[in-house]
Amino acid sequence: MTDSPLRYSPSEVFPSLAWSVQDAVFDTISRGVLKETQQNQTAVLSPMCELCYSQSGPLQGQVGKTQVQVKPGFASIGFMGAAKGQAVYAGGTAVELLSVWLQPQSFNRFSQMVSDRVEYDFSRFQSEQYRQYEFKSDPRELWLIRQLLRLSAPDPTLSLNRMLAEAYVQELVAINLERLFLPEIKTRQAEVSCSKTEWESLRNLPQLLTRQLQQPPSLPELAQQLQMNDCKLKKLFKLYYGTTIYGYIRQQRMEQAFRLLQTGQYNVSQAAAAVGYSNLSHFAATFKETYGVNPREIRF
Repeated sequence: MTDSPLRYSPSEVFPSLAWSVQDAVFDTISRGVLKETQQNQTAVLSPMCELCYSQSGPLQGQVGKTQVQVKPGFASIGFMGAAKGQAVYAGGTAVELLSVWLQPQSFNRFSQMVSDRVEYDFSRFQSEQYRQYEFKSDPRELWLIRQLLRLSAPDPTLSLNRMLAEAYVQELVAINLERLFLPEIKTRQAEVSCSKTEWESLRNLPQLLTRQLQQPPSLPELAQQLQMNDCKLKKLFKLYYGTTIYGYIRQQRMEQAFRLLQTGQYNVSQAAAAVGYSNLSHFAATFKETYGVNPREIRF
């Protein structure tokens, strides 16, 4: 990639394909099965926003001092300054990771096109540490990802259709920028007032809830923490995330339990307790409703 601010340690997988979509917008696809344990290192030489999707399984790493996880079925948006990232993957790990990298000038250009407002610029989302937002992918988004992966398939008889690839990348960026701005956009549409502080609290709320899965706060406790009326909090959360606070907590508990069971180091009772379930039957029923299988069927 010409003039790319990204640097990678030598690897056949990270990335296996990279190209410049347009000025200050870069796309990388990491795909393959690692033959042996590998420590992957990445350097970002200037401030960037990364939109990424893992299609194979959850991937974990570290950016600066911040632990980061990218989960299948979710869009992850990370804001960073110049930083170094690293991750260790075991041999045999299958990787299929799509990343779109935006430099501040391209982020600002796209954000103004999406919101028609100049105040949603890069500096509004950047902080001293790596900052991550996560959103559940919708069917249209998953279709776009599959098309990009298809276009970039390692077929020597085919060449990358850059016009189509650029269109798909821009639509993915537009979908997720709208999600970042959604609290104000949707609250304006719903005629619900939302201050800048409340908007910021709403965006960061999933991280707060994820840290308290074992003993999540009640709605009044949560509203008190955020200094927000509980009725308003419920309404804004549903507008922004498309689910209730309880529904979000339940989904995160199930995902965490699934990961614990996959490690082979937790039995069903231990996994249930780790995510805050004291009633094993209730946990098993919720797990089966979510994944279609009994938790005892999950194997390492």
